[in-house]
Amino acid sequence: MAPSYLLLVALAVFLKAPPASAQDKKIPDFIKLCKRSDPQLNECITDSVEHLKPALEKGVEGIVPSLEPLRMNEVPIIDNNGLRIVGKDVKTYGCSDFRIFNMKADVGSKMDLEFDLELPMLYTVAQYEVSGRILLIPIKGNGPFYGNWSECTAHVTLDGDLEDRSGFKFVRFNTLRIVFTMGKGRVELRNLFNGDKVLGDAVNSAINSNFKQVLKELQHPIEKALEDAILEIANDCVRDFTYDQLFPLE
Repeated sequence: MAPSYLLLVALAVFLKAPPASAQDKKIPDFIKLCKRSDPQLNECITDSVEHLKPALEKGVEGIVPSLEPLRMNEVPIIDNNGLRIVGKDVKTYGCSDFRIFNMKADVGSKMDLEFDLELPMLYTVAQYEVSGRILLIPIKGNGPFYGNWSECTAHVTLDGDLEDRSGFKFVRFNTLRIVFTMGKGRVELRNLFNGDKVLGDAVNSAINSNFKQVLKELQHPIEKALEDAILEIANDCVRDFTYDQLFPLE
């Protein structure tokens, strides 16, 4: 979940500058622009995102929020076989320690980006709400949630084009596709069964023993939720900037 969101935020910042008129905006110094005529455009965009890491980690007021932690209001954790666990007030740490590679960019008449992303380790804290049955036992409640995720990767495809507005060309992203994988993960739900340790440990053990299967069943709905949210963010960030400002010819 988190890896895909992280990289799109990075790219959004790459295309973002302080509010001003379309003709007068000044690009911040920490954003390294890439000329669309650059024969090494893919490498330039990759380097630009790497150059943003300090800003992404700490945040820049009025331009980009800090990614430490990455915050999400609500995320599905498990939703299968009559059991539903939802994380709320989700905070994920380690998102700024990312690496992108295999960048393929077309910023000519189209605006298409395709790339891979990896993060070595993530740590999540949240509040959970659970309802359903676990080990044939009815369960309903809430409490603290903790998760460790490692070997996370994502393949991202962002497709767009150029639209004319008031005599200027602007970037418009139309579709976003994310395919993510997670090598390993472990979760802990505290205060299950009003704090009953024996039952709580049994439930956590059952979830973690079947972690890969649970993630496989949730992959598509999580990807779809991320695609919708991040596509809106990406368009918000480029809406007021002309194509020539974002990708100068020379």
